Amino acid sequence: MLIRILIITLCFTLSACSPNENKSEKVEQGQTFTLQSKTVQINGQTLYMTAIDKPIMHLPLKEIQQRAEKLDPAAMNELGRRLMHGEGIDYDSSKALELMEKAAQAGDPDAQTEMGLFYSTGQAGFPQNHQKAVEWYRKAAEQGDILGQFNLADAYQSGNGVTQNDVKAFEWFKKAADQGYPDAMAQIGNFYLLGYGTSQNHDKGKKLLEQAAIQHSGRACYYLGRMYYDGTGVPQDFKKAVKWFQQGTELHNAASMSHLGARYERGEGVEKNLKKATQLYLAAAKMGDVMAELNLSLCYYKGHGVPQDYQAAYRWIKQAADQNLPEAHAQLATMYIDGTGVSQDYQIAYTYAQYAAEHGDSLGIFYMGVFNEYGEVVEKNNIKAYANYRIALQLENGDPQTQQQLDRVKSQMSPAQIQQAEAEIPKLKQKYGLK
Repeated sequence: MLIRILIITLCFTLSACSPNENKSEKVEQGQTFTLQSKTVQINGQTLYMTAIDKPIMHLPLKEIQQRAEKLDPAAMNELGRRLMHGEGIDYDSSKALELMEKAAQAGDPDAQTEMGLFYSTGQAGFPQNHQKAVEWYRKAAEQGDILGQFNLADAYQSGNGVTQNDVKAFEWFKKAADQGYPDAMAQIGNFYLLGYGTSQNHDKGKKLLEQAAIQHSGRACYYLGRMYYDGTGVPQDFKKAVKWFQQGTELHNAASMSHLGARYERGEGVEKNLKKATQLYLAAAKMGDVMAELNLSLCYYKGHGVPQDYQAAYRWIKQAADQNLPEAHAQLATMYIDGTGVSQDYQIAYTYAQYAAEHGDSLGIFYMGVFNEYGEVVEKNNIKAYANYRIALQLENGDPQTQQQLDRVKSQMSPAQIQQAEAEIPKLKQKYGLK
């Protein structure tokens, strides 16, 4: 089987702070380590794998095989890694996964982190199970494995496999940051910037992000770009935002590519260039960035920067929806309502709109009003239509089309029905997770 491998090798500096210094806040020159990131294909699936370079990775294959035969956990995992990548040995993903799983069960932290990745993504033949992923990440993290700590923190931040908890996320990101991992330092900086899991401190957050960016963290560049774009703790500055998004793009950070594409699409901080925007969206979408998938789909849908192509629009928006992005579900509802790129189907459209609405998306809520008003899929109900339009209007800051829909349905209602609809609004907001 042909293996596609993209190797990005970055050298990072470990903190060399005195015992009295907060390692996550000060980084000096010291020991370096290398982070290797590779994209491999297993049975037709693309899997992004990351590992911190260790001495065992540089031992001769014969020695690795001999150690693995003696059931050395680290050697079993390294042999599995080489089989997975076809490094000096014939590619064999089945044997690779078998060895890596045995290594994880024997206590190798690198293998445990990789098992967490497999369960988290549902790839390499493993069923997607975020709880299992967290179990493996925790085993690795408790042994001091940097990537295990980082991924466990990420699980706490996202709430995948555990109850969402920013305080615990901050704690585990800090453990990885204290070992000199720049992306963890970037997370800590962003937490300070936004006040997640700790007291908000713009100056401390900005300083940490700049330190991480110096150490080639594309994630830090992205957060710095967002900081200037949103004006969080600093004056809003689109040009500085673009500078950081550009630097993050050069470090292969998908979120930076996606946001740089948006700046080119809108002409914010840079001259408007739709072709450049779509190129950046495409690069980020191929790396799995969900917002890039959404924006690329919309470009194909509207013919912005690319020839209009509803089939391509559908392919990309479906990928974003498969990552549970509410806005993507709402756009799919649009396509099924209009029959663009797909066969018109109100039932499917309603299902997508309902998901979007229940996750607070304004377009999804608007469509719930449309279905209520016209009695498609569900019974005609002007009271619910009115309530949905009112909520969507608030979220959209007075969209003219939504206002027109609201005015029309309101003209068909009695004062008592309007009063009843107003009473329905708080109930629907609660259903949609809105305040």
